[in-house]
Amino acid sequence: MWFVESGFIAVASLTHPENIVCLNIHGMLFKRPIANGHVVRFESKVVLAGRTRLVSYVKVLGNRDEELLLDGFISFIHVDGKGTPVAHGIVIEAKDPEDIALQELARNLRG
Repeated sequence: MWFVESGFIAVASLTHPENIVCLNIHGMLFKRPIANGHVVRFESKVVLAGRTRLVSYVKVLGNRDEELLLDGFISFIHVDGKGTPVAHGIVIEAKDPEDIALQELARNLRG
């Protein structure tokens, strides 16, 4: 699923990819259908960092019209080589109103 991969890439850009596992896909909501053959663009960014958890926000846009087609959050956990959660030391500071709102939504997610 490209949606999860997009979120993973955002998280993996901040730490070692081999230390990231997907915990939960939250509220992936299709705003509009995506037709077969429709070209889309994925945008993802990490909006929240806990001690071991990192939350990505992913949105899918129509490549021609920039219409929001799909969005949602994905939680990942930073683990050691044995799969035990370990602190990642990453800090995410939301500065603009959109990022502040996304961070607040991510804080209220379970898991």
